[in-house]
Amino acid sequence: MMVHTLAQGAAWVTTDLPDYPPGSVAQITGGGYQPGETVELQVLRIDINENSGPEHNPWQVTADADGNLTTTWFVTPDESGATLQLTATGLSSGLVAQHIFTDANYNISSISIGSQSGTPTYGTVGSAGYPITNFFTGSGGGVTSVTNLVTAGLPAGATAVFSLVPTTGPGNGKTGVGGAFTNKLTLTTATGTPAGTYTITVVGNDNFNGHA
Repeated sequence: MMVHTLAQGAAWVTTDLPDYPPGSVAQITGGGYQPGETVELQVLRIDINENSGPEHNPWQVTADADGNLTTTWFVTPDESGATLQLTATGLSSGLVAQHIFTDANYNISSISIGSQSGTPTYGTVGSAGYPITNFFTGSGGGVTSVTNLVTAGLPAGATAVFSLVPTTGPGNGKTGVGGAFTNKLTLTTATGTPAGTYTITVVGNDNFNGHA
């Protein structure tokens, strides 16, 4: 995620992370202002014209003896998927600094099909299992499940069933940066399913924002 800072004069302002999940706190630092100057800060959405919530009201801090400042901003659930612009204005000097950050939604970045377990036998009813791992990017919330589907390659007479396998690690598909949901794919063949090697296509929908 690209983040950039725009400044007038020597003033600057930034956040400790480029992207935040809802419910987190952005740590804000800045500098280049007059010692003891009152600096007014405001965070506004720039992806849409909707800034009616109280989190978008301006607030003020006092620069220290070196012209530096520290403050925080709470990332509310309403900011999910937002691109946000932080503006810090010195009320005495007129110096203005701006910084862009995000509260990006989760998006499925890739899907991995793991090794096969079980081998169906031609002419009989059989099954094979595969772990399907859906990897995420972004820090947004809202994702609680992933729906996978087989869209191509399923042989005649075969059926596909997906079941959720809970995962651990960063995000776990819900919060934090990145994450994954793993579903188990079970393919069941019928007595009339033709013998052969098949390549199947699996897609995923996170039921919230993205798909792959």
